[in-house]
Amino acid sequence: MNQLTNDNAGLLAYLRGYGRNNPEGLEDIAAYPGWAFLASNDAQRRMEKILESLPLHEVMAIANHEIDLNELARQVLAEQSAE
Repeated sequence: MNQLTNDNAGLLAYLRGYGRNNPEGLEDIAAYPGWAFLASNDAQRRMEKILESLPLHEVMAIANHEIDLNELARQVLAEQSAE
């Protein structure tokens, strides 16, 4: 079973429970065409929350390309996988 299948299993379970309690709402979910757009906006908002937790000088350094947050995160991932 791949990661996408695992992700879908959780989402399917959620939707089944949702549909049992709110069948009309599940119909609305099934008919709504804008999920990709909303998900993209939500992903952006969640990433913004990471920046909100940082001091302003670090945010400014990221904005000015003085700090590469992607590279720092990869460094930490490598450290954790070596443990």
